[in-house]
Amino acid sequence: MRKAAATPPGTPTMKMKLLIDTGAQRVLFAEGGKNVIDFIFSILAMPISAILKLLVADDDADAFGCVANLYASVEKMDDAHMQCKNARDVLLADPGSGSAPESDDDHGYASYSAPPPPKTVMDLLSPPKYACMAGCCSTDYSRRREPRRGYVKGVSMYTIMDDLTVAPASSMLLSKLDVKDLTGLEERTVNIGSKEGLEIVTATLNSKAILTDVFLAKKKRARTDSKHGL
Repeated sequence: MRKAAATPPGTPTMKMKLLIDTGAQRVLFAEGGKNVIDFIFSILAMPISAILKLLVADDDADAFGCVANLYASVEKMDDAHMQCKNARDVLLADPGSGSAPESDDDHGYASYSAPPPPKTVMDLLSPPKYACMAGCCSTDYSRRREPRRGYVKGVSMYTIMDDLTVAPASSMLLSKLDVKDLTGLEERTVNIGSKEGLEIVTATLNSKAILTDVFLAKKKRARTDSKHGL
């Protein structure tokens, strides 16, 4: 994985809570709010060519490891959690089409206004500039011109699995994971800045364990190097 430059001091960051299996040294899942999920889903809206400009080219056959999981997560996300019904269309549209779908609304408002492809990781971390203007987010026509940023609503928390499968948070998740020893679990809050953002984008293209690779693997390697005097 490409080693990203450190996040500059003062750079805005997002917080995400990890649940770690300390015995297996892996992330079971993470919990994040709207800003984290908007960032993760934004990877789908970012043209692959734009991602490649930010990353070291990798010819590995599994280069697009978890993109399929992101795609499926958006497909399955209930409409009640989407900022607008057209947000799904924007995320799942052919990235080569060059434009976001527009509404056939009689009032003539475009559903989403699409920005130029991000040129830096910070563009990706910024609140998505896909702004819903269609009126499907509100029945109040007087507010149709008031954009709502991002892809999901901010009223819910969401879980992010290690492979980037995303879903609304559920209290049943831990039991579904069949965790036997709760004493071996650790909660850890991490920041996502430009450094971590680039590493997540990179890992999305070549890993099936994104959160473990980004937030745990480096520390594991550091301990191993120290043990061997490297």
